[in-house]
This record gives sequence, C-alpha cells and structure tokens, in this order.
Amino acid sequence: MEQKYIDGEWVTVDDLLEKHTGFIKEKINPLKKTAFLIGMTKEDLFISGAMGLTEAFKKFDSDKGVKFLSFAGPYIQGYMMNEIAKHNFLVRVPSHIYWLMTKIRQCELEEEEPEKVAKKLDAPIEHVTSALETMKTRIKSTNQKAEIDSDDTLEDILTSTPYDETEIYVNEFKDRLNEIENRVLSLKMDGYTDRDIGKIFNKSRGYTGFIMKKVRKKYQQYAR
Repeated sequence: MEQKYIDGEWVTVDDLLEKHTGFIKEKINPLKKTAFLIGMTKEDLFISGAMGLTEAFKKFDSDKGVKFLSFAGPYIQGYMMNEIAKHNFLVRVPSHIYWLMTKIRQCELEEEEPEKVAKKLDAPIEHVTSALETMKTRIKSTNQKAEIDSDDTLEDILTSTPYDETEIYVNEFKDRLNEIENRVLSLKMDGYTDRDIGKIFNKSRGYTGFIMKKVRKKYQQYAR
C-alpha cells in the first residue's frame, strides 16, 4: 500500500482514515439534517467523506507546506455535498412552504422551535418543520465569514446582484463550476483567506481573486 510523508510521519491512506475519523465526523454535522431529509444516513456521509480524504491523500504534496487536514477538508466536504446532490435534494420549494419561509423571516422566527413557530403562525407543524429545514439549506444559510477579518458573507463574495430566493440553490449553482472553482469557493465559504488558498494551490493570493472573479461572473449569469 502506498505511503506518503505527511505531517512528520510516513502513513498510508488507511492510517489517515483511522487517525482522522473524528475530523470526518465533524464535517458530517452541518450536513446531517439535510441528508436525513432525503433518506441518507450518517454512514452514507462518512463513506463519501472517506472517499474525499482518499482523493486528498492521492493529490497531497507535503513540499507545499500545507497541513494535511487543511488540504483535505474541502475534498471531504465536497464529496459529501456531491453525494447529497446526487440524491436530488435541491428541488423547487412548494408555494405554501415558500409562503411560510417568508412569514418566518418577517416575524424573525428562524431560531425558534417548530412548535412555537407553528402556534404563532397557526400553521401545520409538518409544514413549519419543512420550511425551517429548507431555510437552513438555502444559499443564505451558508453566509459564513469569507475572510477571517472580514464582514463579507457568501452572498457578498458571489455577487451584489439581487436574486430570487425561490430559484437559487447552492448545489445547483455549483454544478456550473469546474473542479478548481468549486474547491476555491468551498475554501472561501470555510473561512480561508486568499493567501491561505493561494498557498494550498501553490499560487499567489491573486490567483484566488482571479478564480473568484470567474465564479462571480458565472453566478451573475445564473441569477438572471
């Protein structure tokens, strides 16, 4: 079995899978509710994450001075998200669910329990639960910090052009990106700086800006 010198020791991919089981499980946590809604299990996500780690092992180059988990994280997350996309999760939102989503935002009930929201809006609990879960998986739910010291969100990163919330879906848009664009966008969403990303690709920080410019252009075309 192939060995590589990673983070100060010679290891096989099996060694890394055993060592970083906890890291893969951490990557599962933000996605498990979405996965459960479409019939996937934590085991399904773990297998996808393990495949991502295996791919990262194949492509990792210790000479670039990047820690393995920093390099592997986007692969692990990307494989999980691709598996979710294959299950046709991101479908159009029914009108009654979209109406509830609008009311929930207007009343600032996003963080409340479904039972409380259902009572306040006089709506069926199953519809409220569906609306809340859908809201968490929309593109705004990924409004994480784009830079460690920046207030920019994913929406700011992608475009300043308004978009129709009934149409924009994360994976649907990401299907339009190539592998490099997807990896750079995922890293930005995870909070990596332009300099960090450039280091991962053995490029300058300007390389990240160049890729993100292409992503913005594709997003603007997609959101029209």
